[in-house]
Amino acid sequence: VMLARVDELINEFQNQSSRPLILVDAALLFELNIDKKCDRTVTVWADLETCIQRSMERDKISRDMAIQRIRSQISQKEKKQRAYFVVENNASETELREQAKTVIQKILAEINE
Repeated sequence: VMLARVDELINEFQNQSSRPLILVDAALLFELNIDKKCDRTVTVWADLETCIQRSMERDKISRDMAIQRIRSQISQKEKKQRAYFVVENNASETELREQAKTVIQKILAEINE
């Protein structure tokens, strides 16, 4: 149901928007193959321990549960291979924002070529 709705929304925006950029924020972008509908994809990557700690803090879950959730997803390696851009998220929020700005600028430059 969720995949069908996301697909419907992407199609709707593509058909009705005059904007050169449509942003799709989908946690399961690759798992649901939504990336196939995208010209460019971005994945935000962090090392395993950082992912575990953040998941535990954010969701108030045990370490084992965090690991189980992470293992149920496509591997970070595969996400990095499938993404057009990779943003590293092991450092500060400021560095993350700078990387994100750089990626957005690159995408906009490609659109304007």
